[in-house]
Parts: sequence; structure tokens; C-alpha cells
Amino acid sequence: MSSQENKYCITVEEAKERLDVSRRTVYNRLRAGKLDGKKFPAKHGLRWMINKDEFNDQAEVINEVVEVDRSMSKKEFQQAIKEAVATQEREMISQVEDRFFNAVISLYSQFEQNQKELVKQVKKENQQLRKEIKEDNQELLSKIEEREQELAEKVKNFRNQEQQKNDSIFNKLLSILK
Repeated sequence: MSSQENKYCITVEEAKERLDVSRRTVYNRLRAGKLDGKKFPAKHGLRWMINKDEFNDQAEVINEVVEVDRSMSKKEFQQAIKEAVATQEREMISQVEDRFFNAVISLYSQFEQNQKELVKQVKKENQQLRKEIKEDNQELLSKIEEREQELAEKVKNFRNQEQQKNDSIFNKLLSILK
């Protein structure tokens, strides 16, 4: 583990729990630079990690509650509620997008792994087929050579028989002519 990975060791989940905020809020603060964090390679893509040295100081400042002595009108209150709901909806959408993205990364990773395994399997099967074809070809060549030898022997025997017949006929003709 590098020194940066040692320095950046607080996960988004830990920060969420310690700050008592949503994951989306932690992500927003990371992107806005309110939390010191970096993305590191993880099993399924990049993962935010937060600097442990600065986290405690930042966490105290972030979690400070500022009291405001101001009353709101009904209209202002309704607007504040609408904005809070809209913010919550954006955070929920962002969480769904993050889950979807992570699922896509995971599926792609599985696809790549399956593809590599399939390529290995096809190569292995091709090698086996080549071996079998080579063995079959060797067997066929042996059979062809045996058959050629048998035919050569039969041709030789046939020639000898024909030669003997011709010699016999020739001798009979000679004896008749004498």
C-alpha cells in the first residue's frame, strides 16, 4: 500500500456515518473540495478515499450548526421544503446512477472474463482438433501406403503370371514350328 493510500483511508461509507449525512452529500463535498479525497482503483472502477489527517478537522467545521434567528413566512417555508425535496430527489437519482454505473462496470468486467475464458476454450478445442486431424491424416496415409504396397504386389504377381503364360505360349509355338 502506498503512502497516499495510507493517508487516504476513510471510505465514503465511514465519512457518511461519522458526519451523519447521506452518501450523496459526501460525494458532493468531495467534488466541491470541502473534503480532501482522491479516487483510487478498486475492484469495480474508481473509489473515493478521504484523507484521514484532514478529515477530523474538516468534519468538525462541516458539522457545525449555525443558528439563525430568523423566522420564515409560509411561502418561504414552502420554498425551502421544495428545495430540500428537490435536493433529496437529486441525491436519490445520483445514488441510482452510481449503482447503475457500478453494475454496468461489474457486468462489463464479467463479460471480459467470460470472453477470455471462451477464447481459451476455443483455442484448446482447436488444438485438440488439429491433433486429431493430424492423427487421422497419419492413419489415412498409413492405410494408403499399405494399399499401394498390396496393389504393387498384385501387379507384380499379375505380370509374372502373364509372363509365364506368354513364355508357355511362346514355347508351344516354337515347338509347333520346329
